[in-house]
Amino acid sequence: MIAPPPAATRAARPARARDNAVRARELLSACRFCAHECGADRRGGPAGLCHAGAEARFFGAQIEVTDELELIPTYAIALSGCDLRCAFCITGAESWNAGAGQAFDAAAIARRARAALDRGARTVMVLGGEPTVHLPAALELVSLLPAEARLVWKTNAHGGPAARELLDGIFDV
Repeated sequence: MIAPPPAATRAARPARARDNAVRARELLSACRFCAHECGADRRGGPAGLCHAGAEARFFGAQIEVTDELELIPTYAIALSGCDLRCAFCITGAESWNAGAGQAFDAAAIARRARAALDRGARTVMVLGGEPTVHLPAALELVSLLPAEARLVWKTNAHGGPAARELLDGIFDV
């Protein structure tokens, strides 16, 4: 069973995520979210290894039941783009394309996630591709979710120090 974070930590999460999202947006001018630390100017310069720009896209947002039992059902939000091309990737080549899918609207996705939680989803999972390349959008989403929501960050664990600092204490799993 997943142990929930302390109540005080959870209550402060939306505000902390909002502050971290602002910091993450600022870091897009010299991106070092993943371990490649390429320094690409994602606000308008040439793309880095992830090929992502400043605005996130997503290729899926739905209730899923194909994960660890403690997490399901989960409302899974799959962000487009990745900094790796792993042969064993569970979402495959379509998730590697940072331009695939629809423009990510954090408020609209948060409403959908809250509705899924109200209908019985146990968790909200942010995955990809690789969610770390869209850290500002993911943090904006968290800032709009209920403080008591159980949050899962499904990653390739290739995040750099800047990303780890901004994510610290934000997700439950």
